[in-house]
Amino acid sequence: MGLKGLCLAVFFMVYGLLATTFTASAKLPDYCNGFESMINSCGNDVTKAGPNFSASNSCCYGSYYAFNLAMLDHDKRLINLCKCLQFGIKNLKFDPYKIIKIPDACALKITFPISVCVFFKFLPPSLQNITENIHL
Repeated sequence: MGLKGLCLAVFFMVYGLLATTFTASAKLPDYCNGFESMINSCGNDVTKAGPNFSASNSCCYGSYYAFNLAMLDHDKRLINLCKCLQFGIKNLKFDPYKIIKIPDACALKITFPISVCVFFKFLPPSLQNITENIHL
């Protein structure tokens, strides 16, 4: 294998690695604005097969930012985070049981029950655009 062959092999290895890195930013709905870092950085961690869960450093950093943003506004932002996580479960094949392990795995303190956020639909579809009067 010459230098050209080696360079070609390295190129395809790097390309394959980049192609398998999780990215969902282009597919996310508007209510995920501000939570893209968590969705993108935790995507690989929460879609891996098997019951074990280990959060990567990037997932922990993205989650820290997303959870703090949601806790700043317990009305709209928290509901949007929950809707965004539910979108991830439904459309991006996130494992809900792995999502609820993120705060413990990353040693994050949150002021809302993530399991309720993940498993409970806050609003019926007919009211999902009306969030001003919702309080958690």
